[in-house]
Amino acid sequence: MREKLQKFMVGRYGIDDFSKFLFKCYLFFLFVDLFLDSFLFPLCELLLGSVLVFRTFSKNTYNRVKENRQYKQIYGKIKSFIFETKKAFTMKKTHIYKRCPKCKVLLKLKIPKTRGIKHTTCPDCKKRFAFFCFRKQK
Repeated sequence: MREKLQKFMVGRYGIDDFSKFLFKCYLFFLFVDLFLDSFLFPLCELLLGSVLVFRTFSKNTYNRVKENRQYKQIYGKIKSFIFETKKAFTMKKTHIYKRCPKCKVLLKLKIPKTRGIKHTTCPDCKKRFAFFCFRKQK
């Protein structure tokens, strides 16, 4: 039986990170559907399940790799946003975070002694820019 399954799966795409994410979403909708009575949740389950099966048994690996790469890019952006927000929240008493308007690098700056317009230089692109600081050191 195992050999037949292996023979069937030859040339098929299989499971990747995006498929794992879709499966977790499927389980979430399945769990929520147990407690809430709505026509929307079984529809979402059916849609996610069919996409998951289609992706797993697909022989068009080029498109599946492309979809997985797009998923990883979006996931990476969300993950870095959450990480930066968490980091900024824990360091908010001593530092402020500003983005360089030219190269978009996140700069960690010490809170100045006085409020008002302050100037800084980006270490990557060497652009000097101004920002307004609402807080001052205690």
